[in-house]
Amino acid sequence: MGGHGGNGRSRAAFAVLRGQRSIGFAERGFRETDGVARRGACGPEWSGGGDGRSVIEALVSWAACGLVAASAVCDLRTRRIPNTIPLALLGLFAVYAIAGGAGPLTGVWVHFGLGALLLAGGFVLFLTGGFGAGDAKLIAVAGLWSGPGGGLGIFLLGLAACSFVLCLYSLLPFDATRRLRRELPFAVAVAPPALAVMIPRAVSHGIPV
Repeated sequence: MGGHGGNGRSRAAFAVLRGQRSIGFAERGFRETDGVARRGACGPEWSGGGDGRSVIEALVSWAACGLVAASAVCDLRTRRIPNTIPLALLGLFAVYAIAGGAGPLTGVWVHFGLGALLLAGGFVLFLTGGFGAGDAKLIAVAGLWSGPGGGLGIFLLGLAACSFVLCLYSLLPFDATRRLRRELPFAVAVAPPALAVMIPRAVSHGIPV
């Protein structure tokens, strides 16, 4: 009798412990579920990690594309590119690089080196009367954004092709093209190849809504 009673008490104690453990698991699961629900109600958590950087990269990339397009419109209408556009593009690239969009630090320096080389070349053309200072600065920042590798090649080849087409267009025997010859809006030739590089990169970062 005593042995059966001891076994019964042991089984009862085991059942109580198992029940308490189940209750503990249920409470912990409820707390975790409740925490997820609260986070969902308050919006996603800002971790300051990859997700936040991706949003910044996307916003900055699309803003840069808009500024490049605006430079072409300004040059076409007024034959002038405001200094604020190249400066803003330079500042946006700095933010883009800090967010990690331009890769490691060595890659960032390559971007800036290419921009400096293009600026030097544009300055030489400016001194020879090839085009305006605004065009030289725009080409430099467009090369900065294009970066090394295939992007720069696409930009330079596209720039050469668009410049050639623009020059040919200015030679047509029309009043509008004759007026165009006095001061060619080279930003119209810079923007298409620059956007051909920048828009796909912006799309790869996503479209902020």
